[in-house]
Amino acid sequence: MKKMLLFQIFLLLFSCLSSQEMKIIKKFANQLMKDEEYYRAITEYKRVNSYFPNNADYTQNLSNIAKCYLLADHKIEAINSYKSVLKFDPNNKEAIFKIITTYSQLSYFYESNNEIEDFLNKFNGEDKDKLLLYSSLNYINLRKYDEAIKQLNSIESVLYQDKSDEFKKTILNNTPLIYKKKSTAIISGLLIPGGGYFYTKRYQTGFASLIVNSLLFYMTYDCFENEKKGLGIMSGVFFTSFYLGSIYGSIQIVDDYNKEIQINFIKKFKF
Repeated sequence: MKKMLLFQIFLLLFSCLSSQEMKIIKKFANQLMKDEEYYRAITEYKRVNSYFPNNADYTQNLSNIAKCYLLADHKIEAINSYKSVLKFDPNNKEAIFKIITTYSQLSYFYESNNEIEDFLNKFNGEDKDKLLLYSSLNYINLRKYDEAIKQLNSIESVLYQDKSDEFKKTILNNTPLIYKKKSTAIISGLLIPGGGYFYTKRYQTGFASLIVNSLLFYMTYDCFENEKKGLGIMSGVFFTSFYLGSIYGSIQIVDDYNKEIQINFIKKFKF
């Protein structure tokens, strides 16, 4: 009887000591996160969950690990950590929305929308409409404007109705977006040296290309006219290189121009 009592006292003391140790480690981890020492904080949160797998804050510690990864700009690790949270708390709103928005920040718009489709049946009302708004933004980034409008039309809550109408109006008033074509840039560059730059509204670059190519062409012509074949061949090589280079450069500018058009359009949607 006495031995059993001593054993129970020992267990009680051990439990108290373990609980105290857990609180100390957790407090240390919280301070590290506050001090922006995210990787050390992650280690301590993991230590708590490893040493005390039945602790009441297990899921919260996982969430804090995810936050630290996110604050440290390790987005994929953050997403995976938030997914770990959902294994223990499938309806955790913070984890769900962080997964969706972090995928979007990485430009993984398809992945973000796949997650939204999986989560839609977990929510109703304003939370569901918030997911639909995020989904519409992903479709806008993917240039699937009809799909975006379809999602916006599904929004019913008063809280997000004005935002939905605003997004639909922006799409209808600004699409289709007018992009530049690489084929037109090539033809323009072939007809006029630097013409591809003029086509993409890079006028300063276009004038510089036109002047340089014109001077090199005149130099080549003048050399052959005065029977300076060696110098003429050299200047001809330079002319050809600059001429073809200006065409290639204008093709790259088309990509930059079109990307800028898309970025400026996306900036109109603030949520």
